[in-house]
Amino acid sequence: MAPSLMTSSRASVLVSLLSCLSLFACSSPAGGSCTQSSECAGQVCLISPDFPSGYCTQACTLGAASGCPSSSVCIDDASGTPADAGIKSVCYQSCKASTDCGSGYTCREKAGQQVCMK
Repeated sequence: MAPSLMTSSRASVLVSLLSCLSLFACSSPAGGSCTQSSECAGQVCLISPDFPSGYCTQACTLGAASGCPSSSVCIDDASGTPADAGIKSVCYQSCKASTDCGSGYTCREKAGQQVCMK
C-alpha cells in the first residue's frame, strides 16, 4: 500500500473511532449531555432549567444505598424527565466544590445535597 493511502486509511479509522466515541458521550448514568433518552445507554435524559443541554441520569429510590452510582446522590426531583417515564427521583452528580463538576456546571445545594447543576 502506498504511504499516502496508508496515512489516509489510518485517518479514516481515527475519525470513525472518534465518531463512535461521541455517540457514547452519554453512557454514564449521572452525567453527559443529551437531547433524548435513547442517547443515554438505557437511562433517561433529564432536560430542565438545571440541565438545559440535557443530562443523562437514572431513576432511583430515596434512601436506597445502591440507588445511584458512586459519586452521585438520589434527589427527590424528577422534573424534566419524560412525562410517561413515571420517575419520581433521579441521580445527580455529587460535589463539594464547583471544581468537582464538569465545564459549565457549578456545585449547588438541591434538596439538602451538594450537586452539580448549570
